[in-house]
Formats: sequence, structure tokens, C-alpha cells
Amino acid sequence: MVINAFITNCGTFPPDPYVTSRIMFLPEINRADSVDKADVVIVAWTWQKDFCADPTLIKSIVNSRKPVIVFDYLESQHDFEIFLTRAENWPVMQPYKPLEALENSITVYFKRELIRSHVPSVPYPVYPTDFTTEATNDEEPDSPEAFAKRPIDIFMVWGYSSADRPVLHAELMRRRFSALATTLEDIQWMVERKYIGICALLYVPYYRRIPLADLLKYQNLSKLSLSLRGASQKCFRHAESPLNAVMAMQECTTEFAFPWTATNCVIMPNLPKPTVNPAYHIDVPGALSAISAALATDLHPRYLAGIQNARHYRLQNYVWEHWIPVMRKHGCWA
Repeated sequence: MVINAFITNCGTFPPDPYVTSRIMFLPEINRADSVDKADVVIVAWTWQKDFCADPTLIKSIVNSRKPVIVFDYLESQHDFEIFLTRAENWPVMQPYKPLEALENSITVYFKRELIRSHVPSVPYPVYPTDFTTEATNDEEPDSPEAFAKRPIDIFMVWGYSSADRPVLHAELMRRRFSALATTLEDIQWMVERKYIGICALLYVPYYRRIPLADLLKYQNLSKLSLSLRGASQKCFRHAESPLNAVMAMQECTTEFAFPWTATNCVIMPNLPKPTVNPAYHIDVPGALSAISAALATDLHPRYLAGIQNARHYRLQNYVWEHWIPVMRKHGCWA
């Protein structure tokens, strides 16, 4: 059965392309060009500069009485406390205030940065949503012996969206100066010469991204692949790091659809309170201790559990295993 979905952010700008591209993986979806032609309305919510709400469109959605599904991928300060229909206390969210009218029309609300204790009293159910990946890893998992022989201890690839990343990079560089690689060429050179215990720290700004296939090639030689917070707690690396290595994840207090725990990843702790200048959350000595302790133990069971959990975050699997069951439960998807 084809589902006609009108995808919008209820404003004068097009909705976020990343979120829209994920939504279009829903089965049998056809993108409707108006509310009248839709079976369901999907609101793709992210913060957009100079956002301008469309009151006429919002009114037509409310009057249509069609199910509304919200995909909240908001990334801003205190995003875990801000909801589409409860943004009135946040000055940066004032342009979105007209969207409060949708509150009683929402059937399901998916929130990226979800802390259950901060969900306000709203008339709709709230579920987590996450970053996913289209990358796959169809190779057989390494045996315990093969995994133990991987030449790269630490694989960290990052862009500058939070200070947590450079402070940990700097401390790792200070402590792991032997077998230190800062480019893919460095890694290849060391691998060819049979180095072990390589610490690969790759700063990759947005304007020179490394193709994911190239990253996964070297990640497949790594024991730990680090994933730190970006502007918010969740980031793309949560779906990519555990594909073929053990994810060392900065402590994350927001909810995942398929949880990451100490049984399927390594958790690097945060400070009780973030620092002010520079603003970062990670407990650097605690993170280094967690990394060192992990490398001193048998990581293979966590490696197997991690790649199993990572399969849930492949986009097609995620759609069928999380989004679809939730939407069917609430009667807004066939």
C-alpha cells in the first residue's frame, strides 16, 4: 500500500535535506505535494537560520485532521529540553512558536536528543530517533586471534563541532607519540611496515571529508574507534564507529533506540559539569583510563556485541526495526 506523505517543516524554506532523505527510505512512501493529497503529514524539524513559519500551512494541517509524525533532529543548546510544541521559553526558538498549534494533531514524536525525564506533559507519545548509516559490513567478524592482531589500537576521526574532540586528541597525542598517525598516508606507511599499537588521530574538517569507504578500510584494522559528541550528544560516528571495530563512546545521556552499554562498547565518562572556557564535557583522564583499561582486556566479546547492535543502525534495518513498528503501533502507517 502506497502512503502519500507531505513532508514539511511548516515554514517557507524546504525541510532539512538529511532528515528528508532518511524519511524517504520508509517503505511504499510517495511524496505528496500538498496536505490535501497526503495520507500523513511528516514534520522534519531542525533549527534553521532565519526560519519563517507558514501560518496558512499550519492551519491547513490542523484542519485536515490527518496524522502528524514529527522527526525532531534539533541540534541547539538545551535541545533535549525543547519540543516542537513547547519552545516558548527558548528565545532562539521563537520563530517556531506558531508550530505549537500542531500539538493536538501529532500522533507520534521522534526525538533525536531525548532524555526521558525532560519530556514535558504532552498529549503525544515520544520515542528516540538516531543517526543511521547506509554503509554495510558484510565481512565475517574477525576471530579472537585476528582481532587481537589488529595493528591500530585507537582510531579517531573528527571534525571541529565540539571542544571535547580536540582536547582528547591533544592528550592522546601527548601520551601516544610513538606509532602516531595523523593522516591516512601515515597509517598505510605504518601498516606496511608491520607497526603495532598505532594511534591514529585524524582531524578532518568538513571541507575535506574522507570517503567513508576509505575510513572503514582502516577502521577494520582498529581495535577501538572513538566517537565523541558534536554540537549535541549524538553524532554520525555512533552509526559508523561500531560497524567493524569496538566503539569507544563518550558518555551519552540521551536515549538510543537500540542501547549502547558497557557490554557492546567502551564508555568514556563525562565530567559532573562541563567546563566553561573552553566548554567541553568529557573527563579526559577518565576517558584515557577507560581506553587503557579496554585495550588491556579481551575486547572480542564487545566487538561481536557491538557489530551486532550496529546492524540495527543500518538505515534499512532501522526503518523496519524501529520507525515502522512505532508508527504502526499508533496507527499512522500501514
